[in-house]
Amino acid sequence: MSDEKELKTLATAVYALQAAGFFVGLTWQIRTFWWGLRWAVVGGILVLVVVGFAVLFADAVWIIYRIVKGWLNLNENKPVGT
Repeated sequence: MSDEKELKTLATAVYALQAAGFFVGLTWQIRTFWWGLRWAVVGGILVLVVVGFAVLFADAVWIIYRIVKGWLNLNENKPVGT
């Protein structure tokens, strides 16, 4: 197996694990993890004043977007960040 194919397989596994994180509470991509965690904490605190539900929803949508965009870029052999 070529190095490029092995790296693509690894990246696919990372996206799959991150997507699974919605169900088991674990995630693997560091930047998305930390930003998602920060907004989840803010949203969790703000739930006390109801607006937190909107923050938590926006956080979930953003994480899903990052997973889908990254996976699509990976499948199209595009570099990260495009």
